[in-house]
Amino acid sequence: MGLFDKMKTAVGIGGAKVSMSIEGGNHQEGAFAIGTVVVKGGKADQVCDGLIVELKQWIEREVEENGETKKVSSKETLVMKNLAPNGFAIKAGSDNAFQFRIYLPSEGKTEIEAAADIPGALDPKATAKLDVGPGRQGFLPRTALKRLEGTPAATEVNRIGGKPIGIDHKSWPMHEGKAMTHLLTIDLHTLDLPFVPKNRGLAVFCLNPDNNEAHAANSPYTRVVLISPHDIKRGEPEQMPEHPMLAASRLETGPLNAQETSTYFGGVPKWVQGDPTDGADFTEGLSDAIERGGFYCQFDENLVPMNLGDAGVMYVFERTAFWQCH
Repeated sequence: MGLFDKMKTAVGIGGAKVSMSIEGGNHQEGAFAIGTVVVKGGKADQVCDGLIVELKQWIEREVEENGETKKVSSKETLVMKNLAPNGFAIKAGSDNAFQFRIYLPSEGKTEIEAAADIPGALDPKATAKLDVGPGRQGFLPRTALKRLEGTPAATEVNRIGGKPIGIDHKSWPMHEGKAMTHLLTIDLHTLDLPFVPKNRGLAVFCLNPDNNEAHAANSPYTRVVLISPHDIKRGEPEQMPEHPMLAASRLETGPLNAQETSTYFGGVPKWVQGDPTDGADFTEGLSDAIERGGFYCQFDENLVPMNLGDAGVMYVFERTAFWQCH
């Protein structure tokens, strides 16, 4: 089938048609399902009163029936996105493409369905079934992140606050002439990953952590830096630009036991206010900042002592870091 699995459903003779292309192959928990829904105009102009994409999963539960415990399965909607405004005009013969990105849940029987509300059309739907599971290429297993007392050794990569490692005065993240503060650096080689990372460290910086506005994707007030093994050998910087420093602490990585924690590396984000890509205009750059497989970690103030609002959480992606709060 090549790169894409294409599934098309007719919507009536001579009328508009809905098709969906979605990236093929195995999909992994914590990644994105990326696809495009195309509404192709028919022989005459028509009106679309909504174009919905739903991520559905078969959920198995135990129920009591006549004194016996039975397992039943039901298909439930986990995510719903509206891709087109009500009253969208479908011109005759036109191709109207709408991109979508949806976070995938844990492994299981999963499918994505696109449905258009076009008066007079016959079942305008397209469905794609996904094979989702852990341990596939690009999957990042969840790992616990914990702050420990004490200052990290000069050669220790895992660290919170204090001096960064592998960053010098020339490469220090800046914004409008102001130096950012080092929040944490994670030693990627201490994580239980199914591959050996090319880079050794992942560092996160923020401008003025006690009073920042990094609460939106593509925020200019944060910076995510991947640090190579060569850079790590440079050690801690001898000189640093003037900036507010966080107290230095050690960082420990290990098995994740508490499943409801808001601080961990890998897996999929647990949003405080909801997925920021819902209803987003991808021309604004979100597709570059929040990309498939681009989620690294999330943490709260218990890990990094900074201002994240009311019970806030910082989300770290490959190209952006931002926080949400209640």
